[in-house]
Amino acid sequence: MTYPDDWYVNDPETGSACSWFHPDPFELPQNTEATNIAIRIAVESADFEDVSEGITRGPGVREVLSQRESTVVGRKSLRVEIISSGEDLYPEGTRQTIWLVNWEENSLVASTTSVAEAEYSDSVRVLDQMIDSLERL
Repeated sequence: MTYPDDWYVNDPETGSACSWFHPDPFELPQNTEATNIAIRIAVESADFEDVSEGITRGPGVREVLSQRESTVVGRKSLRVEIISSGEDLYPEGTRQTIWLVNWEENSLVASTTSVAEAEYSDSVRVLDQMIDSLERL
């Protein structure tokens, strides 16, 4: 997976390697979710359909702006843009773009939000490019 050469990635000692990406240097807070980092990528130990249901219909969703199924590296995927209800980590009205990829028994979840300390439209563009460059290991 590629990302811009001038972006930063988290140190493997502060979380899963290559899971946080941002245009400026950053530090991850201890024992909390970092909502201010531009892009987060994680592998969830959960079924694709269950994760998809939570992303599109969970209590944290006020509105689904767009939803598109596709294929990434030969696997079922979903790209969703939502507005948060405020019943999750993000304040009400937060825009989120989320990619979900069926990754064997797991689900790859890659996301960016409008509350990150980066330009949202730039982060969405980078996130889409990262997913486009994803390779099967």
